[in-house]
Amino acid sequence: MESIYVVFIVVFLVLIILLLLAALAYLFVQFRQIQGKHDNIAGDYQAKIEDVIKEYEGKIQDVNLKHQNEIDKARQQSVAVSRHTIKGQIAEQMAPLLNGFDYLPSDARFIGDPIDYVVFKGYTDLRDNRVLNDDFEVVIIDVKNNNASLSLSQRAIAKAIQEGKVKFEVVRIKEGGTVEKQEWKSSRKS
Repeated sequence: MESIYVVFIVVFLVLIILLLLAALAYLFVQFRQIQGKHDNIAGDYQAKIEDVIKEYEGKIQDVNLKHQNEIDKARQQSVAVSRHTIKGQIAEQMAPLLNGFDYLPSDARFIGDPIDYVVFKGYTDLRDNRVLNDDFEVVIIDVKNNNASLSLSQRAIAKAIQEGKVKFEVVRIKEGGTVEKQEWKSSRKS
């Protein structure tokens, strides 16, 4: 009878081992299915990540291209403005030599800012002939290209001249390095 028990225990153990192997096989199949789903999900997410990366790389490339175009356009505008400014400055410097300038070029003194010239009409004659002419005149000139208008500061200067707010001062530097100014008044009676 003991052998029946032993056979029974062996059969029982074999059945338990078979059940465990079946359960293990089932779990292994389930694990592989889950792993496959995980791989699919990971692949989907990886594809989505790559699509997003490509999309933003394209957007970055577009922004960089737009930025480069704006830089190129700004450079071209800067060169055009610079060229226009240089032409204007050359024209300002050349004005006394051009036809239609009513004064001797040697009487004109270029200042540039805030006005272009102070013309001392009759100065060349005074310097060369040592004769003070009653036609001696100080003229303030600003050279403009085409339809350009006076700046605010230039209009203020023109207004001050128009209103007679012009004077001639003599500034003397004294021994101690101090400055003393005197308003000059003609001793001639008009």
